[in-house]
Amino acid sequence: MRFGLLVLLIVLLPATTLAGAWPRAQGDWFVGLSYTARGDTTSLGTPAFALSGSGSLYLEYGATAKLTFGLDATRADTGDYSALAFARYPVVTGLVPGKLAVRGGIGMHDTAAGTEQFVQLGAHWGKGMETGYGPGWLSLDTQLDYRLTTGDTVAKADLTLGVKPNDRTKLMLRLQSGAYPGSDPYLRIAPSVARKTGDRQHVVLGVELDLIGGSNAGLTLGTWLAF
Repeated sequence: MRFGLLVLLIVLLPATTLAGAWPRAQGDWFVGLSYTARGDTTSLGTPAFALSGSGSLYLEYGATAKLTFGLDATRADTGDYSALAFARYPVVTGLVPGKLAVRGGIGMHDTAAGTEQFVQLGAHWGKGMETGYGPGWLSLDTQLDYRLTTGDTVAKADLTLGVKPNDRTKLMLRLQSGAYPGSDPYLRIAPSVARKTGDRQHVVLGVELDLIGGSNAGLTLGTWLAF
């Protein structure tokens, strides 16, 4: 039973993990690099099947014991890219268990249709817990982007369950959801496993699968560096 659950977690995990509600320690850096290749599962095994990919850079720096600065950037094979600079700060409410933080940032999208700036507001909740497989955590990350040129909004929410069965391995299961203007809302399961390969380095392998609003599947390979 337990072995079956661990296998399920490995198959259903996310490509990267973010600190979310937990601030980065003062003076510490975190860098996440990854590349994801995706394809439409409805054309799998036919001449029409093709892969598209994107690379990502995620950077955090603990400016103080509570204030974290970061950069979140993605570039697709087509040349389209998105970049966001943000700051995150914990909030004490006493209304909910666990940790709560808010995030604000400004960024830009560049596509064939042009360049557009946006501002982002986000909220992050997380709680550590003990499981039968080792220490774990549950987190909820939400964000709302406001596009300054068009006035459109983009809403996203990710729910993550993580467990650390040993000192070298982290297993995570993430559900990603969102809504873009002019598109149906989506729901995606984006699993991954992170394996420690050095004092402060992990290799990350993940998969993603559209459940609602699409028919794509993807494979991600990445690394985390902390210093």
